[in-house]
Amino acid sequence: MDFARIPGINDPTFYHLLSASVDKSQVQEVWQIILTAIFNRKPFHVILADDDQDDRDMFTEALLEIVPMAKIMTAVDGERLLELLTSASNNPDLIFLDLNMPRKNGFDCLQEIKKSPFWKSIPVVIYSTSANTDQIERTFNTGANRYIQKPVTFDGIMSVLKKVFALKREELALQPTRDQFFFSS
Repeated sequence: MDFARIPGINDPTFYHLLSASVDKSQVQEVWQIILTAIFNRKPFHVILADDDQDDRDMFTEALLEIVPMAKIMTAVDGERLLELLTSASNNPDLIFLDLNMPRKNGFDCLQEIKKSPFWKSIPVVIYSTSANTDQIERTFNTGANRYIQKPVTFDGIMSVLKKVFALKREELALQPTRDQFFFSS
């Protein structure tokens, strides 16, 4: 287990003590304790809405490397995303939302989420191939919490997801300044 991948913890002494004091059979239990401390509960629930199967697969693989205790649901379009939100017993901790999807696009979903008294507090990270400034501005003005230009490589996805999960939960829930809104690999 590579302890250096724990998001939000940057103290090298912590890693040295952890690796020296933990029996290999206890690693999973220690991870659960650490992730609970970082995310204030377990598991961390994420929804990814993206119509591209390859993008969903790479994203899921990268996210599980960074946050092993994550529970990920995926939606192939905006209508399915809203169905997942409506039928869920609890809101997800985070939504990653592609903009260009069939049936209901990401812009429409973002508007519905941010207008809903039940969903408006869910952080939404736009996850789009586009870096069009008008689209970035539109999503910022609609209340998205971050905007990621979708990387084309697995390492790029890992890089941007590490940036997102390095943020404290409170930071992610708030809308940042414009200069902190956009992430790219």
